[in-house]
Amino acid sequence: MPAGPALAELKMAKIDVKLDKGKIAIASDCHVAKKGDVITLQLASALAKLNITPMEIGLKIIAVVEKGLVYMPDVLDIDEEKFMADLTGAYRNALNLSVNAGYPTKDSIKIMIQTAYRNSRNLAVNAGITTKETIGLILAKATGQAGALAEALKAKGFSEV
Repeated sequence: MPAGPALAELKMAKIDVKLDKGKIAIASDCHVAKKGDVITLQLASALAKLNITPMEIGLKIIAVVEKGLVYMPDVLDIDEEKFMADLTGAYRNALNLSVNAGYPTKDSIKIMIQTAYRNSRNLAVNAGITTKETIGLILAKATGQAGALAEALKAKGFSEV
């Protein structure tokens, strides 16, 4: 390809290029991405200059035979979005079961500890057990109850509350 701004663009995409008789030449084979890498706009543009474009490869299955059973394409066709939604739902259900059954796993233990903390704090507040974590909540509860009592007394005709 003729020399010009493309040379800088290819070099920025980490493609080993050089000038050869006024034209851009690839100096050596190189890997610009591995499986799972995100292709940047800059790299995609550089690859397009080299006529390297993405493609999708697949098979069109007419039928599959296994142990004498014939499976037609409609049986083998999997809706990927539905499958992922089902898989996500199954994970959520398993996590809920683990938490509710008290069966700790690496995914459920944090939720279980948070729930145990909240329950113990609420129990302490309701039982009036003062700690540095509960004193503010107990005072807020008492203030709310005092306000509700004052309003109830005013409604019954007690004016000096």
